[in-house]
Amino acid sequence: MNDSNYIEKITDSEVIGICVKSPDGTVQSQNKTCKEICGDQKSKICTEGCMALYKKNIEGTSCIGTQTFRAQNTGDSLYDIVMLNDGEQLITILCLLNEKHKTDIEYFKQFGLTGRELEIVGLVIQGNTNKEVSEKLFISKSTIKSHLNSIYRKIPAHAVTVLRKKR
Repeated sequence: MNDSNYIEKITDSEVIGICVKSPDGTVQSQNKTCKEICGDQKSKICTEGCMALYKKNIEGTSCIGTQTFRAQNTGDSLYDIVMLNDGEQLITILCLLNEKHKTDIEYFKQFGLTGRELEIVGLVIQGNTNKEVSEKLFISKSTIKSHLNSIYRKIPAHAVTVLRKKR
């Protein structure tokens, strides 16, 4: 596959959204997936979703460069978001994580985790902190830590490292 075919494949992807904006946030171009996520925003100034994250994150700093936002909820789906700013254009790449997380949970099922432990693993994989997990499950942080220690004893060392990096 030559480079131009690969770029077309990514642009037509159902799991990768691409949006190009001017420095003021005016949408210049969106692929089909981005339009499904955000609606057709061409020629409109975008202030929601990834742009709200971006504006909050760059406040008081130089905006040229790359910003990455892991496991962000946009609508009813979870995305990793990369925003590239060269000073002339702001390019947003959204990567749908829902299927990846389902696959990750399937991987952890083989280690005999309880239903609650799998629920906690799922929330950790999505990038939630212990505090956020405890709030979502209405249990104490010490209970979360107990569950995590139990999970760590059941899974291989490399998987423990992966989970710890997610938090």
